[in-house]
Amino acid sequence: MNLTRRSLLVGTAAAALSPGRAPAAAAVVPPGVYTRSFDTSRSGHWPHETILTQDAVRTRGMVLKRTLPLYGDARGSEGQPLIVPGVKMADGSTRNVLVTATMADWVQGWDADTGAELWKVSVGKAIDGSRQWDLWLVNQRWGVLSTPVINSTTGTIHLCAMTSADDSFTDATFWLHSISPRDGSDVLPPLDLSTATYQPPNGLPLQQFTAAVRKQRSGLALSADGSTVFVCTGSFLESSPTNRSFILACDVSTAKPEVAAAFTTCVTGSGAGVWMGSEAPVIDPEGCLLVVTANGDFNAAPGVSDNWGESLLRLRYTKASGTTAASIAVIDHFTPYTDTGRGYGAAYQTLPSLNKIPRALAVRDAADPMPTNAMRMMGITGSFNHNSAPAQVNMLSANDEDLGSAGVLYVPASQSGLTYNLAIFGGKDGVIYVADGDGMNGANLADFAPSTIQAKVYANLLCPPFWGTYYNPASPAPTDLGQLQTVYQNRTHHIHSQAVFYKSPALGPCIYVMGENGNLRCFGLSNADTTGIRATYLGCTQEYASPDAPVVQGQLYGGMPGGFISVSSNNNAVGSGLLHVLYPRLDSNRVISPGVYAIFDPDNLGRFADGSGWIKKLWSSADWGIQFTHCKFARGTPWRGNFYHCTYGGTLNQFSLAPR
Repeated sequence: MNLTRRSLLVGTAAAALSPGRAPAAAAVVPPGVYTRSFDTSRSGHWPHETILTQDAVRTRGMVLKRTLPLYGDARGSEGQPLIVPGVKMADGSTRNVLVTATMADWVQGWDADTGAELWKVSVGKAIDGSRQWDLWLVNQRWGVLSTPVINSTTGTIHLCAMTSADDSFTDATFWLHSISPRDGSDVLPPLDLSTATYQPPNGLPLQQFTAAVRKQRSGLALSADGSTVFVCTGSFLESSPTNRSFILACDVSTAKPEVAAAFTTCVTGSGAGVWMGSEAPVIDPEGCLLVVTANGDFNAAPGVSDNWGESLLRLRYTKASGTTAASIAVIDHFTPYTDTGRGYGAAYQTLPSLNKIPRALAVRDAADPMPTNAMRMMGITGSFNHNSAPAQVNMLSANDEDLGSAGVLYVPASQSGLTYNLAIFGGKDGVIYVADGDGMNGANLADFAPSTIQAKVYANLLCPPFWGTYYNPASPAPTDLGQLQTVYQNRTHHIHSQAVFYKSPALGPCIYVMGENGNLRCFGLSNADTTGIRATYLGCTQEYASPDAPVVQGQLYGGMPGGFISVSSNNNAVGSGLLHVLYPRLDSNRVISPGVYAIFDPDNLGRFADGSGWIKKLWSSADWGIQFTHCKFARGTPWRGNFYHCTYGGTLNQFSLAPR
């Protein structure tokens, strides 16, 4: 195919860069935003914000300062905006370069301070959407879907583009590009990923990357030394027997990049895609990758481990040495359930009491007792009888209740002050799991029997599973896995934006999560009285995602995808913490939905008379009539007094503090 690159210096940027008109170079280069969710722990926390504070937002509010056009696609970009600071331009000026990559396979560089477009380059021919690949025709094109990753030392931008010479998905090829933040030119030649293969052990069949139509949604990740870019895929055809995830390790340390190693999450089965609501893999302190897989086959047993559906995986990448080839291998996992177990479970008839976990008998589940303000905040009033809860609908695993709808949050003990390194994750059930990041002690297939699941599965967690996005009187850790297959209160509560971590100076270590059709919720983390971690529900917001989505009896209910959260602070200083939340008013999966950008206080909870808490809103675009369309799966970027986010209107918005 033709990889000829189109590169443009935009007129306004060219004028701004002309001699005599360049801005003075900054005396101090500010920190940059180089990866999805700000760090390789995927904390969602930007700790270098000195301008946006609680007092400033409360007293001045925000304004939509600029709307920047994204090139070539009506929807624009689904990735998180990234920022490369202190870039030396051709005329000798220094710019802080804001980077976006669009679904039309164009990459754009903006001046993050002035909004001037500096350059844009095409990295291939994107594929036009159709109902075969997008039932609701929301996306116009399919090109760069994931968030790039940037080498913080060299500034090199690595991104993955899907292209097709004949505009067909069956001819689609994925390319890893490595370009300069100065002008978008190639730093390294593009790497064709289509030839990647994985040879499983034990004589199992060779797996070929091109055997199915892949979807590359999860953000890219970069090794600590900058030598390896990790690319994870899912699939457009989820019901196909060829649907499986590929995880690729791409060596970018030499003049000619190559796919150094590959791994697939299913070999003899299918499924287990790694898409994670667009989140990037965690890279832990040992350099291992943490990912969560979607629905699919699972067969872990002594001597057998080639299908990894519905699992948190810890994978080690080993570089080539001598005659030994590079490799990617699972070294630990935690699997809370299997699709087979859920599909064959008994129909939901009663509401069982919460089961306790042997490892943490002294720890109360975060949803037990029921938070008294949880239903109040959702607008549900009157008495609530657990035994007559309305519209408790049973679902089978074919209804896509997968674990891998969001990524992993890794919380190092060095940051939280807790005893353990935590791996926190949750999926479409709205259940949050807290695993030991150093020892997940994954279950074998036989362990899911009702008589052993408590002791051999749930007991390996650091605290009991808990309902993270809503309150459900059923157990989040049942012995009958079929009991998880429910839609409660006529609303889905999927997690698509994994919880973010913030060590509040007032509340201590906390996570915040906002699922589909639910509130933004806060849970405090602490060491348990016995072995493990305690998760305590602290409060939620009055605002909730998709408030205007219709509730239709007999169908999946409400809207998608919930709220996407970013935290900013000035190194956790008192009064500096902010929760930046993007959420839709309708269902962003089926329609182009109006969006809301709201800012909340993560520290100072309000209190009801009964002692339950609520998270205070500081400002909301909805209150000021600011209109934009919600971009599904896109996290926003706070930076130096601004908040950047992409819309489904083909634009990049820049919000800033209102003038004094």
